[in-house]
Amino acid sequence: MPFVHGSKISVLLNGTDVSAFLNSIDQTIGVENSETTTFGGVAKQFVNGHIDGTVSASGFWDGAVGAIDPIMAGLLSNSTAAALSACDEGAAVAGNRALVVQAHDTSYQITSAVGDAVAVSVEMQVDGTGNSGAYRGQVLAALTTYATSVNTVALDNLASSANGLVANLHITSNSVSTTVKIQHSTDNVSWVDLITFTANASTGGEHKTTTGTVNRYLRVNVSAASGTRTLAVTAAWK
Repeated sequence: MPFVHGSKISVLLNGTDVSAFLNSIDQTIGVENSETTTFGGVAKQFVNGHIDGTVSASGFWDGAVGAIDPIMAGLLSNSTAAALSACDEGAAVAGNRALVVQAHDTSYQITSAVGDAVAVSVEMQVDGTGNSGAYRGQVLAALTTYATSVNTVALDNLASSANGLVANLHITSNSVSTTVKIQHSTDNVSWVDLITFTANASTGGEHKTTTGTVNRYLRVNVSAASGTRTLAVTAAWK
């Protein structure tokens, strides 16, 4: 795989593609490391604990409705973690790698200086509530416009997983009640519902998790009575 230029990244936050407001992002995934060294050992020993993750981003201030300032200021007072997907190669192609998390806005800074554009910086803490955590995955449904009833092309994970799935839905444009499902299959022929996101007649985002077996193949099913909607789905095998 060729190297990727930093300008390609897409950052999806709930129901907004915030990429146009940002020019830098740092994604950090770590794990607690507790020492278990005992007498007689010749070197320190450790055991891994909880997975942790943070996302730091910076860019430029915009106070319009649906822009970066009202979004980030609103998330500061919201106790519900936001669905966050950082797609390093962009969100327009299924299979592209992505960070798939839910996260809290813990810091929002606005910096103004004479002779320079007003800047913003954001700190977000990944939340592991609901058997979630900090996971790297893929774009499962590319960010594009979908008609009334669509099944996306399946992604092949090469093997099943016994540990569940984490997934984000980002609806950036919509006016009619839309139901989005993630389905899985053992053979890319017969499909079973795995995750059903909450039906939505507007824009928004949702983070959901499963436990147990996730079959080898995944696809997204989009269904609505009429109209079109723009959305993306990201997912990570745990």
